Amino acid sequence: MKHNVLFPCICQGCNARLKVEFTDPMRTGAMGTVDCPVCGTSKMVPDEPVKIYYEKDGSWIESPPKTQHFA
Repeated sequence: MKHNVLFPCICQGCNARLKVEFTDPMRTGAMGTVDCPVCGTSKMVPDEPVKIYYEKDGSWIESPPKTQHFA
């Protein structure tokens, strides 16, 4: 059974609060990056994200993730 996992984090570039959503993350040791939807700064994440959310004016806004995967 697949389930979604939220990974809360903060962007190092602009201090935006982010939530990165993964579907059934695999623990292979490989890392990926996701770009902050606010400022574009790359952040290392443990797997390939499905969705990314950022907080703006007290509400969470969904954005498609821009990613790169490293094996």
